[in-house]
Amino acid sequence: LENATPYRVEYRVLHPSGTVRWLDTRGYLHRDTHGRPVRVLGISMDVTERKDADLALRESSQRKDEFL
Repeated sequence: LENATPYRVEYRVLHPSGTVRWLDTRGYLHRDTHGRPVRVLGISMDVTERKDADLALRESSQRKDEFL
């Protein structure tokens, strides 16, 4: 954030139900004309289904390689 470039991070959170969810958070720091931080603009998206599909694909590929 110090160099005013957008950021993106993926991380896991524990939902109150006890399930693990993956979030993709993106944003940037908005500054005024004097360069002072004014606000952070961004979004957090639940990407659990995509992460689960990626994991299943990697596991399938690994099983195929082991078979061959």
